[in-house]
Amino acid sequence: MGAFGSHLIPEWYNSDDWRDFFQIERAKNDDWDDWPLTDDEKKEVEAEHIKRLDLDDIVACGHCQVNASSLAQPLRVCGGCRNQKYCSTECQKHAWKKHKVVCKKTAGC
Repeated sequence: MGAFGSHLIPEWYNSDDWRDFFQIERAKNDDWDDWPLTDDEKKEVEAEHIKRLDLDDIVACGHCQVNASSLAQPLRVCGGCRNQKYCSTECQKHAWKKHKVVCKKTAGC
């Protein structure tokens, strides 16, 4: 922020008005959470839930096919499409050449 108005910020920032303002705004936002979802929003939530269920069904690395139950830590999810899992960064790198085509289509990576 430039010099304009910068002398006012410390006074307003530390004031009770600032705290009260955000308490009121937070209460307004909480009220929005209680509104019923539209049909489109319900479909989005359902699709996301189904997507998560499908992802939970993946139990093997997308490259070496090692079963997740044999690993000490959970499989890692592709950061681009979030639809593929890998046991390690190395496996993700090896699989990238083939996976990037699918990844780009689903996530716009």
